[in-house]
Amino acid sequence: MAVVCLLLFMNLQTLSITGWVFEQEESGVVVKVYQLILLLSVPVVIYSFRALTKYIPNYIWHWVVWVVFSSIVGYWIHGFNKLLINYLLSFIAMFLGVLWGLSLPKEAIIKAIRYTLLAMLAAVYVKMVVFFDAILLFFNEPWRGHPYFPMFYGGGPNLEATWIAFFSVFFMSKNKKWLFYLVWGACMSVAFIYASRVAIVLNVVTAFLFYFSSYVRRWERQLLIVLGVVGVMYAAASVDWEAVGEKFVGLQRLLYIGKTEDKGMQGRFELWEAYPEALRLGWWSGVGAGNTVPVMEKMKEKAFPEDNVHNIYIQFLVILVLLVVCCFLFWLQI
Repeated sequence: MAVVCLLLFMNLQTLSITGWVFEQEESGVVVKVYQLILLLSVPVVIYSFRALTKYIPNYIWHWVVWVVFSSIVGYWIHGFNKLLINYLLSFIAMFLGVLWGLSLPKEAIIKAIRYTLLAMLAAVYVKMVVFFDAILLFFNEPWRGHPYFPMFYGGGPNLEATWIAFFSVFFMSKNKKWLFYLVWGACMSVAFIYASRVAIVLNVVTAFLFYFSSYVRRWERQLLIVLGVVGVMYAAASVDWEAVGEKFVGLQRLLYIGKTEDKGMQGRFELWEAYPEALRLGWWSGVGAGNTVPVMEKMKEKAFPEDNVHNIYIQFLVILVLLVVCCFLFWLQI
């Protein structure tokens, strides 16, 4: 139960020690509950440091050291970015996860994650009922991109939908497949209501992993493949996807990928154009945590609404340029 409570507070990323972030003014320093829990856990991490060095691979430690080094160097070049604090807190969360994995049985951890996701799913659906008017407004005005109302997860609709989709994999089992289908359907529904393309794709990947896992019998897998192929062929031949997309905004955003109507994707394409120059600028140290978009804005001489590159590989590569090159050269020698 203690682990479930901790995981719930970790999921409630917009809950500060004085209330919900969206109910507070932007001025002043906001300390979130999960951040406070992680800071209070630092002594535990220090005390268990020997066990952590034994079970965490060396490349993880190299990653931590280089992010800190790159950010310190980036401070002198680009100025301090508070996102480094979030990186350090994420490292603490990872270390705590390792310690939980060493101290608790695997079944207990999976059960705690399942209870947490069910609680969060219930909270998300209750929230959607409370803010149903905002959802209706979005479906009437899909140009907004996403429905906007208070989110439990930091980062807006995309992150709320993707976090839920990610944790649905813990419901995969051989004996309770119906529960996986139920949770998966609930997660996919959130993805479509939030019009989150990345969450839709992640849910599809989750289903793919489940159907090709040992949890599904061979005849079930074959039947699902046949039904899937027939369904895709029928849909491709007889469904007017443009008309359907006008009714279902989540599908519409998938159909608009790469098109001029997709303002969000067009903006990211423009953002990525500055990527090679950002690599050149920070070739020896990277640009540091949180500095990727500001550097690209400087390259393009334009302000972008995004606060990250929306491509994790580009984001990390710009942060860790020289380290990545050195690792590649070392790998060639092997």
